[in-house]
Amino acid sequence: MTQLEYNSPTALHLFIEAIKLTFASRAKFLGTGLDPRPFTKMVTKQYAQSLRRQIQLDQALTRMDLGNPERIAEEYTTHACVVDKDRNVIGMHTSLGSTFGCKVTAKGTGIILNNKMSGYDPRPGHSQSIRPRTIKPPPSGATILLKDESPYLVIGAPGFYKQVTAVARTIHNLIDYSMELQEAIDSPRIYVQTGHVFLESRLPPHVCNILKNMGHTITVVDKEFNFGQPTSILVDSNTGLLHGGVDRDLPHGLDAVTMGY
Repeated sequence: MTQLEYNSPTALHLFIEAIKLTFASRAKFLGTGLDPRPFTKMVTKQYAQSLRRQIQLDQALTRMDLGNPERIAEEYTTHACVVDKDRNVIGMHTSLGSTFGCKVTAKGTGIILNNKMSGYDPRPGHSQSIRPRTIKPPPSGATILLKDESPYLVIGAPGFYKQVTAVARTIHNLIDYSMELQEAIDSPRIYVQTGHVFLESRLPPHVCNILKNMGHTITVVDKEFNFGQPTSILVDSNTGLLHGGVDRDLPHGLDAVTMGY
């Protein structure tokens, strides 16, 4: 990826295809109810390589072979990142799913319960169908990265399923294009799960057109589409400094802040 021009059609095409494969695998393997879910196997390099081999440089995927990893046990969202003087790192993520969640408060606590049941498939016989003891995989993109066994980055984002792409895009910008943290967050946004691709209107029109010609279904939207709002702290191991970054253009008059003391 580092050899591809930033925001070139090929670079965006590869990022889009990787996200599509990720969401498809998540939907197939992580909502399977009573069966042990293959968390550990799905994050191995071997499984990633099995998906990566399907990506073509000049053509969008029309079908996906998600394999069968061995199964072993292993909007209205807030994310806060904290790094203390001893470089302990926390990424705290909480979500209600929608305004006031399911509208029920635990008696005597003031804690509002979420409405994540809305994410299940009401049709029987599917991987995420409603049934007893099923755990719905949350769309959280909360992530902590290590560099040489020490904390390097903590990042997360509100934004329901859009938060996953927002976090992945920011990390991609940091690692593969050596951007500064705030620059990586401020860059033009993308949102995709397994099919339809939403591109922010700040991307060059010719890039959007080339992606369409590759076979992607593209819709160009403005920032008001709400692409997810990353918040992050980067630990600079060379200087010892902490660098904070937030989405500075939140919808609905909301605020995100970076603070140090």
